[in-house]
Amino acid sequence: LAGAAEATAGSFDYQKRIEKRSLGSGNLQNSFGSSGVETYNHNANADSYFQAFISGSNIYLTGGYDFTGAAGSNAKATIERRNTVSGNLDTSFGTSGFITVDLSAGNDIATGFGQDGTNIYVLILSETASNSAVYGWIPQKRSLSSGSLLSTGTSTAAATVFASGELPVNGAVWVDGASIYICGPDGSDRRWRAEKRLASDLSLVSGFATSGVFTVNPSVGSGSSFRDDATSIIVSGGVLFLGGWDCTGAGSDPEWRLEALFK
Repeated sequence: LAGAAEATAGSFDYQKRIEKRSLGSGNLQNSFGSSGVETYNHNANADSYFQAFISGSNIYLTGGYDFTGAAGSNAKATIERRNTVSGNLDTSFGTSGFITVDLSAGNDIATGFGQDGTNIYVLILSETASNSAVYGWIPQKRSLSSGSLLSTGTSTAAATVFASGELPVNGAVWVDGASIYICGPDGSDRRWRAEKRLASDLSLVSGFATSGVFTVNPSVGSGSSFRDDATSIIVSGGVLFLGGWDCTGAGSDPEWRLEALFK
């Protein structure tokens, strides 16, 4: 289990937190970290993990740190590798177990990622400028063994508008042979977006949907209050499944939504 927890009660100082629990009982496994829990606190601002996957004896985690929740925040995206038994950082990956990505003067957050046994594919949501509250998609391909950058995809998503101080954490990646699929929010109306890209160079696959991009706006509206966000993606057989939520109006209660497409 990976996410965040308060480092100091009542403060904005959130630290990364990962737990290892028994499949049978749900109890914490004391051999992992400190009594089943591993934490990491980069600084006095907010840090968090957003997704994790296991490959062999390693846990890979995406996230970010140094988010202030105020104007001028410059959070950095992170990718980590830890040992599944001890929870320790694997110092052979990146720099002492970490990769830090700082693409802009605004916030950069690593959200979804997948792997094919050789490479990892990471979706980074990058704020276009300090305090712009507008984010673009930046897919990256990295070595599974070392974390070194192999390719960066061109950001083709329309500017995605969030409320000032809101941190974008939604996005998912699925690897399917020679292709990868990415989903997340898109545009000032916060519609759903899915892309199909070649795993080799992250270029869009023109035969999928419209020039490699599928979008749908479940409920028409503008601004962050409508929050029509695609949050998960799975390929099974010849079908691509998208999951997320649909907000039918400003301030309304979001509804769950599922879409099925031919891949």
